[in-house]
Amino acid sequence: EWGLPPVRRIMREWSLSPDLVLGLFPPWFGPPQPDWPSTVRLSGFAMLGDEAPLDPALEGWLDDGPAPIVFTRGAAHPGNRAFFEAALEAADALDSRSLLIGPGDAVPPRLPDGARRIDYAPFGRLLDQSAALVSHAGAGTCAHAFRAGIPHLGVPVAFDQLDNATRLDDLGAGTCLPATRFTAARSTRRLERLLSSTDVREACALARERMQADRPLVAVCDQILEASSEVAVEPVDEA
Repeated sequence: EWGLPPVRRIMREWSLSPDLVLGLFPPWFGPPQPDWPSTVRLSGFAMLGDEAPLDPALEGWLDDGPAPIVFTRGAAHPGNRAFFEAALEAADALDSRSLLIGPGDAVPPRLPDGARRIDYAPFGRLLDQSAALVSHAGAGTCAHAFRAGIPHLGVPVAFDQLDNATRLDDLGAGTCLPATRFTAARSTRRLERLLSSTDVREACALARERMQADRPLVAVCDQILEASSEVAVEPVDEA
């Protein structure tokens, strides 16, 4: 529409832009480092969408008992039978309800009382009614747990997940258990500590306050406008 050339190789050619590199996370989550490019600016977790209403059947289930522990492996690694079997054992050992988010073929066909499986739910609504989250520790998922103020057990598989999960430990709002070490016994011990610790509860409350104080989308727009004003742009020949 504006006559600009197509954008290719975004990760290779744009990730180290000499004009502006936006980090869509807050400095309290990932403090700036001395070896970062000078053009990096942090905005906070720029969260879009995921505020759709919950399915009425799910909402009724949530209202019909104690807040559940939510178990998910994310879209990139939707999970396997061993993960969800361990999740069910852990929830049972903790006498907690469990909500499993994943494909039907990855979940045992017969779930115990107090357990439910769904394909998807908007975290912006769901986690406010949950006791804890067990996930792959993707950046957006971490942000939703912070905003809900609930403890988060990160079970990283790959990519930035490994780094994100260690930051849960650093902040005290969760802990890390690599996917290769995820068992019912280990997850039970970690969840028991997360759910009973006063320090964790206070850290989660602090993360929630920080999320409420941040204005990430405003920061993103301001930073883009500021960078744009400093870059010489050749006029487009509309003819």
